[in-house]
Amino acid sequence: MISFSQVLILLAIYIISLFFLAQWGQSDSKAAKRIRNSANTYALSLAVFCTSWTFFGNIAVSTKQGLFPIALYLGTTLTFIFMTPLLKKMVLLKNEFHSTSIADFISVRYKRSQGLAALVSLLCVIGITPYLTIQLKSVIDSFQILTDNSQQTLAFLDYLDVIIVLMMAFFTIVFGVRHIDPTEKHPGMMVALAGESILKLLAMLIGCLWICYMIKPGVFSIFAEFAHEAQLNPKVLTLSTQQWLSFMLIGALGIITLPRQFHVGIVECSDAKFLDRAKWLFPLYLLLINLFTFPVALAGLITPGALESSRILLLTQPLANHAPFIALITFLGGFAAATGMIMISAMTLSTMLTNHILMPVIMQTPALSALKRQILPLRWLMVFAILFLSLFYYRAIGDSQLIVNIGSISFVATAQFAPALIGGLIWRKGNLSGAFSGLTIGACVWFYCTLLPSLIRSGWLDWSILSQDSGFFYWLNPEQLFAIQAISPFTNGLIWSLLANILCYIGVSLFTKMSEEEQKISHQFVDIKNIYLKDNFAAGTTADINLLNKKRLITEVFLQYLPEELAESKLQQSLVKAEIHDQENINIVELSSLKNAALNALAGAIGMASSYKAFNNINLIDADEEQQLASYFSHFFAQLQLSPKELFEQVNFHQQKRELLESHAKQQLDTISKLETEVTQRLKAEQVVNSLNEGLELRVTERTQALSQSNSELNKTLEQLKLTQGQLLENEKMASLGGLVAGVAHEVNTPIGTVLTSISFMKEKCHTIIKAMDDKTLSSQQLSKFTDELEQGFDLSLRNISRAVELIEGFKLIAVDSVVDDARTLNVHDYLEDVLRTLRPKAKQAQVTIKLSCAKDIVINSYPGALAQITNNLIINSLVHAFTEKNDIKGEITIDVKASKQSLELIYGDNGCKLDENTKAQLFEPFYTTRRGQGGSGLGAHIVYNLVTQKLKGTIELITEQALGKSFKINIPLTNSK
Repeated sequence: MISFSQVLILLAIYIISLFFLAQWGQSDSKAAKRIRNSANTYALSLAVFCTSWTFFGNIAVSTKQGLFPIALYLGTTLTFIFMTPLLKKMVLLKNEFHSTSIADFISVRYKRSQGLAALVSLLCVIGITPYLTIQLKSVIDSFQILTDNSQQTLAFLDYLDVIIVLMMAFFTIVFGVRHIDPTEKHPGMMVALAGESILKLLAMLIGCLWICYMIKPGVFSIFAEFAHEAQLNPKVLTLSTQQWLSFMLIGALGIITLPRQFHVGIVECSDAKFLDRAKWLFPLYLLLINLFTFPVALAGLITPGALESSRILLLTQPLANHAPFIALITFLGGFAAATGMIMISAMTLSTMLTNHILMPVIMQTPALSALKRQILPLRWLMVFAILFLSLFYYRAIGDSQLIVNIGSISFVATAQFAPALIGGLIWRKGNLSGAFSGLTIGACVWFYCTLLPSLIRSGWLDWSILSQDSGFFYWLNPEQLFAIQAISPFTNGLIWSLLANILCYIGVSLFTKMSEEEQKISHQFVDIKNIYLKDNFAAGTTADINLLNKKRLITEVFLQYLPEELAESKLQQSLVKAEIHDQENINIVELSSLKNAALNALAGAIGMASSYKAFNNINLIDADEEQQLASYFSHFFAQLQLSPKELFEQVNFHQQKRELLESHAKQQLDTISKLETEVTQRLKAEQVVNSLNEGLELRVTERTQALSQSNSELNKTLEQLKLTQGQLLENEKMASLGGLVAGVAHEVNTPIGTVLTSISFMKEKCHTIIKAMDDKTLSSQQLSKFTDELEQGFDLSLRNISRAVELIEGFKLIAVDSVVDDARTLNVHDYLEDVLRTLRPKAKQAQVTIKLSCAKDIVINSYPGALAQITNNLIINSLVHAFTEKNDIKGEITIDVKASKQSLELIYGDNGCKLDENTKAQLFEPFYTTRRGQGGSGLGAHIVYNLVTQKLKGTIELITEQALGKSFKINIPLTNSK
């Protein structure tokens, strides 16, 4: 366990660091501006999608359902890959209409309906606020497991949830609800979210890799061990295709319908081109953060006792294996995942509640009119209300069935926005009646099929509807609607609610008539990529409308909701956007542009629906001006000789052309910028080169003189080195001949000694016979025996003298070959036997046996001196270096010779000591020896290498793969051989 104070210090450091990161993110420094305006920051902030459920819950689910959690992120990935144009369109529309939330965006499409915006906001609060409970629970549970159970800790845990809620409320207000206009960017919070996303990813990877490679031997070993545990396989369920597709669907929809994702992905997106980076970077993030989820789950399955805390396996496993530091890192990652989601959700929900529920009530209630200018305090109050409502849920539902299913319940709830949202972007005939009815019916089916069963199973409702075997409610069982038992309860709720929603949306839209205003907005949403047009259509119309009166009316509306200074600023922004300058009168087209600009400006503060209603109350464009505006547009279309549809198509064409030109111009500017940079760098390089050239000639002269002197000295040194090397090589040859002489002496000594002994014996016998003759005691028997012994002695002497002659002739031949460097024909077996005969005395002294394996009929035309020198050097090297260590293994040198038509292969080996890596690398280098100062010249192996490669034109290869000693594989090409 980790002490209570250590965890508190860690959280304090993290929160302070996050605070300063957010402060720096919204500062004016160049680095901060570059980071907050980066597509990478935008893509990383989208990872608020990965909550504490991703961090802890996915592993717990994987222990029971295998790879099932991946389906959610696979659906999200597909949305970003294939729906990027639709997301870009949403960003452009958000910028044009100053949409503050998903509720505001949907209501703008459908006649700026306050009722529809309120319905979306209410469903968000009902569906998302309980979801915050999961985040609070994960933080509190992980805190309890991480810390010891001291009395101080237990007392603190009673208030931990309140402290976390207060902390999140403070951070949300400081960095998310500071401005009246929530469409203004929150760079500090987005940079903080990006930082949290990096921390989440690192913590997840560190925790998972530690479990997989420190506790367990590796990912593949985990799979192999699990495969052998047959009793564990049934614990991991195989899910059906419909369950996979259902989770992929809510993943694909959730990334745009969850309020926090809409805010981060659409409202906070400053440039639609950021989506081009996000469509691969965000899926890559999802892949990395889920990469080891399944292996860790399997590690939990095969670890005894680990599944008792599978919900927070990333914490319990490091603690159980005495790794508190790893546990702290994973705790911090889970804390970041939970708090990031809580802050963004609280900010978006507070905006929706204030703009679409409180503000309409305030506008309809004269007694509350003073609250119109208290928008910011009201939003702060909503932040506290939402967070403490989630705290109430946490304390009320505890560990009941409801908290287990609340994540999927929330996803299905927000999925009900998809028909109205996506349909409004691609279908011109979708109208307010269809959207309202579809969302209402979908929400009702969601409540009946998804939320109601969880309330019943949690014990909050005592109703036996889920266990009916027959009758009316058997067919209307919420978890198996119409008695269809082949699908899961989750799929049942998702499919039936979305199906009812879509059918009502399409059906009611087809059978109800759209107003002219709805048709106009639907064309803007469906047909036009970028609504903002800079062309001045007011040219030629009469400027007869007093601007001062209109500015006064607009100011009155602004002052109802905004401080005086901000109201004046919004008015000036509206005039600039409408391209109205210092003039007394304006025409009807300019007035229309001014109204739209002011409407959007106020919508940023109170929402489009409330803003639209506020401007309708002041009658900024009266009936006569409405008629004048209609007449102008009729005249305008008549001059164009285009239908409205054709006009939109033309606008689309020219807009796309303009975008292509702008893109091309941007590329050209980038190219010019790169060229300017290259030119600047080249000029700097030329200046450096010129400055270097100034002293180059002097340096060249000085260096030339120094090099000439050095060259002369080097030539002298080189000549001395060559002379020394020649002397060393000659000495090596003489040393080899000295060894040959020693071998000759030893080999010839044996037969000569035998002859001497035999002659001495015969001489003694002769003296004996002569004495017997002198004494006249010699018998015929003695004489006969003497002649026999004399014959045997002569025979023995002749044989040994012949043997000595043969040895001397062989040694003479080898000695001549060592001196005379000519090629001749030789029998390889006989020649090597002669060479080995001279070396065996030394080998015998070193207790080493030399074995030759060579066919007796191999005859080649080669350089015998080189062959003798190679064999001699290799054997001497082995005797000197390989058998210095005393061991029980009998020393042995083997020479194996094989011949083919093209080459002679000689494999030399010994079973002495092995070579170290340094010796292997430098073995054939001149003057390298392991016995420096003990008589070794270091030229033996070098001479062998030169003789093989240069004299014999062959190859030599060192082999050290055997357990003992070393081997040399020598390959000599043959021209004439038998």
